[in-house]
Amino acid sequence: MALGALTAFGVTRIVSHPGIPSSFDLVALVSFCVGVACLIVPWNVLSARWLRLLPLVATAEVAVGVRLAGAYGGIAATYYVFIVAYAAYAFHDRVEIAAYVALASGASSLPVLYLDPRHGTVAAHALVRALLLVVIAGITTALREALESRQRELEELAVRDPLTGVGNYRLLADRMDYEISRHRRSGKSMTVMLLDLDGFKHVNDTYGHLIGDRVLCEVARALSTATRAYDTLARQGGDEFSILAPGTTTEQARVLATRAQQAVAAATNSRVTTTVGWATYPTPNADPSSLLAVADEQLRRAKRDHRRDLTARTTNPQAAVASLVESASA
Repeated sequence: MALGALTAFGVTRIVSHPGIPSSFDLVALVSFCVGVACLIVPWNVLSARWLRLLPLVATAEVAVGVRLAGAYGGIAATYYVFIVAYAAYAFHDRVEIAAYVALASGASSLPVLYLDPRHGTVAAHALVRALLLVVIAGITTALREALESRQRELEELAVRDPLTGVGNYRLLADRMDYEISRHRRSGKSMTVMLLDLDGFKHVNDTYGHLIGDRVLCEVARALSTATRAYDTLARQGGDEFSILAPGTTTEQARVLATRAQQAVAAATNSRVTTTVGWATYPTPNADPSSLLAVADEQLRRAKRDHRRDLTARTTNPQAAVASLVESASA
């Protein structure tokens, strides 16, 4: 807008046409000041009301400038293009964009009412300008929507594990920050849970990494069915997963852990089992790092207990037989 005002002022001074009144310079000055203000004021501090007012003010300024410019008004009418381009880029509602385009098109057609109709090109110019504004708005809207769609895809990829499709550590960290703040205000409890796959190394060593990747995908699907819609499931890396369960007490965490273990065992025909450790908020000095540290320590302790149990079973024939019977029945 500021650049357009300077250009319009320069053109009128170069042309120096006596039919162009000095009030045209005043309109150009107002447009220049408005444009500079738009450049100086950060848009993120403006309310949506002011952002919607801007194309209305600009349309009125251009319409007055076109009227004052007389025969040279067709040059000033070109600036309607910038108004519809702004509306198509700044707003997301297509109906709202169409309203601004209709307003600008109507304003660009006003010369038909006051210019000499004997100039046969007046109506033709108005029609061409209206079509141009529609095309510019359509192209700008399509480009903006494509850019926003691509941006959403990139943002989604940034927080998703490319192999399993569940969240990654970045998503878990973001959700933990949000949930800790929310639960601190509400006073409710929540649980962060770490799950490590037992026997997965044997699958990788025996069948190869391709089969191992398929197993990880099956495990991710199984864990997804075991969690609630508002829980956050993430892959920490390797064969370790995590679950962030809002509004979950310690007793409910035990139920969730059992459900997750059963889901993984069912999905892998008990070839892969799961060891679980968790931490329940609130805890002293609770933050994502401390909660994950507590959950990791519980996970390590559970794995040590699991290894001791396996050792006891292999050294005790009776326990070994019981283990085989238990596996067969499962």
